[in-house]
Amino acid sequence: MRFVRFLAVVATLFAASVSAAMAQDYALGPGDVISINVYDFPDLTMEARLSATGTVSYPLIGRIKLSGGTTTAAEDQISKKLKGGGFLTNPNVRVEVVEYGSKVVSVLGEVGLPGKYPLQRTSSVIDVIALAGGITELGGTEVILLRKSKGAAKQPPQRFDLRQAYGSGDLTGNYEVVDGDVIVVPRAPVVYVYGAVNAPGAYRLEPQMTVVQALSLGGGLSEFGTDSGIRVERRNGSGGVQDLEVSLNDALQPNDVIYVRESVF
Repeated sequence: MRFVRFLAVVATLFAASVSAAMAQDYALGPGDVISINVYDFPDLTMEARLSATGTVSYPLIGRIKLSGGTTTAAEDQISKKLKGGGFLTNPNVRVEVVEYGSKVVSVLGEVGLPGKYPLQRTSSVIDVIALAGGITELGGTEVILLRKSKGAAKQPPQRFDLRQAYGSGDLTGNYEVVDGDVIVVPRAPVVYVYGAVNAPGAYRLEPQMTVVQALSLGGGLSEFGTDSGIRVERRNGSGGVQDLEVSLNDALQPNDVIYVRESVF
C-alpha cells in the first residue's frame, strides 16, 4: 500500500513539472495547432493548424512545411524565409503549440484520470501514467503496453512491473511511447475476507501475503471469531472451487475467499 502511495506522489510531482515545462523537444505533426508571433509585427501574428501534409500557409512566405521539426526549428525556418525574402531585417519569431493533435496515447484502467493524452515530448510509460494522475489505490503494479501492429507482424503486449523496477532500479521495461499506444493499468489482485471479522470485504493482495495478514486488513477477528478451522475457497486451473482448511501462516492466492468461523464458546 505504501508503494502505491509513493507512486501517486511521484506522479503528481511529475505531472506538475511537465505541465510547467516548455515542450521544446516536441516534433510537430499534422493536426497540431500552433501560434506564430513576430515581435513588433502584430500583422504577422496568427494561429494555424498543420495540414495533413504538415504544412501551414503564412503571410509573405506562403505555404511552409513544419511537420517533423520542433517549435524551435519552426521559428528558425520562418525567420530565415522572412529575412531571405527581404521582408524583415532581423525577425524575432516565436512559435508555440496551442493544441496537440498529432500524437496521442490512451491510458486505461486504474489511473486517476483515464483518457487520451497528447505526447508533448519524448515520454515513457511512467511519464504518461503520471500525466494520467498516477495509479489508484486499486491499481496493480504491472502495466501493459499495447502497440499497433506494423504490417503483417502483430505486436505482442509489453509488460512492465513497476514494483520490480522500484526495488531493483531496472527501468528496461519503461518503454518510450509512440502515437497510438494504449497503456493499461489492470486492477490489483484481491482476496476476500468474510465471516467473524470486524471489517469483512475485499482487500488488495500483496506479494506473499499470508492468512493472518489478510485477517489484519479485515480488522482482525470479531469478539465471536476464532482462528481455529479457518477455510479458504480457491479456484483451481479447471475453473472449479476447492475448499481448503488453512493455517495463519499459509500464503494466499488471487481471489481467495477466507471464511472465519464463530467460536462455539
